[in-house]
Parts: sequence; C-alpha cells; structure tokens
Amino acid sequence: MSYGVEQIKNFVMSFRKFNNTDDIILVYNPDQSSRIEKFCQEFNVKLVGFEPYDQFPAHVVTSRFLKYRDILADNQQYKHILLSDIRDVFFQGDPFANLPDDDYLYAFTEDPAITIDIEEHHINMVNQLFGAEELQRFAGKKIICSGTILGTNKKLSVWLDVFAQYLSQIQKNNPNICYRMLLDQVIANHIFYFQEDGKATA
Repeated sequence: MSYGVEQIKNFVMSFRKFNNTDDIILVYNPDQSSRIEKFCQEFNVKLVGFEPYDQFPAHVVTSRFLKYRDILADNQQYKHILLSDIRDVFFQGDPFANLPDDDYLYAFTEDPAITIDIEEHHINMVNQLFGAEELQRFAGKKIICSGTILGTNKKLSVWLDVFAQYLSQIQKNNPNICYRMLLDQVIANHIFYFQEDGKATA
C-alpha cells in the first residue's frame, strides 16, 4: 500500500497504453500520497485511502479484500472489474476487451506443475486454517493466484462477501493468525474450489 511511482508505473502506463477510458482505482496509504499524487493525476488514476478494519483485524494483504468489497458496493456503475496486484503486473493488451455479456468470474493459476498439496507454504496454511483432513481435498489442485481476479460486479461482490465470511470466522477462531500470516491466497483457493458462490473459470 505504501508505493512510490516506481512500484506502480509499469502497471499504470501499460494499462493506459491499451485503455485510456476505464477507471483505475488505487488503494493506497494516504501518508504516502505526495509520492504518487502527481503521477496518478497525469494518468487518471483515482486514489482511495486504506484504513484498518477494526471488526476484521488482519494483515493488510488480507484485509484489502474488504476494501475492495466496499469500493464495489459504492460503484455499482462498473460492470467489469479486475482486482489486481500492481507491482508485478504488466499489460500486453486491454484486459476488458472481448469479455462476455453474461456474469462471469475468472481466476488465474500459477505454475501448473505445483499443486496446493505439495507446496510447503500452502500446506502449512491449509493445515492451520482448515485442518489436515481438508488438505486432502486440495490433492492435485492447481494454485490459483489471489492477486488477479476478473469478473462482473455482481459475481465479484458475491465472492468478496464469501471472503469476508471466511475472514470473520477465522478471526473468531484464531485471531492471532490474522495478524501473523498472509491468508488471502488460501482463503481464495478454498472459495474458488469448494464454495458454489465463489467458483470461477480458471
């Protein structure tokens, strides 16, 4: 969230190369505004400040999804939404070109040779959040990246509601883990694979 121009310019400039009309909304740390304000004005990037969620205290990487949910709720005029990391994303075309008219939710996998049940970090996270038995359900399933999710406002809003429900339950059962660990990817994968409202085309 505390980014300078160097961290955001590749994302913004590559997107604007192919798309000069759609909005970019950057969730950021207001204390760092002076570092990026001028650049964001030049490339028509809207800045939205991020504040911690007292009701869902968690690491910012996880709790950012609650901010996404608020933004979607306040911007029903947007039909197509891309939730994205920014530092390591570079566009080679317009991500909103040739999308279906019907509701959809697209997710993107990482290295197909590495599945959730053999990758050490994901094994540890699944065991801590859901238990060893739940890890068996992930056998052979590819890791879906939580850093880029594309969908309609309707589909993404439902998905983010489910994410918030997961986080609320985890916070009740094990509040300390919300501060110590990055939970977004494992929560996202559990939703994508096992929740009917959260299933996506991967």
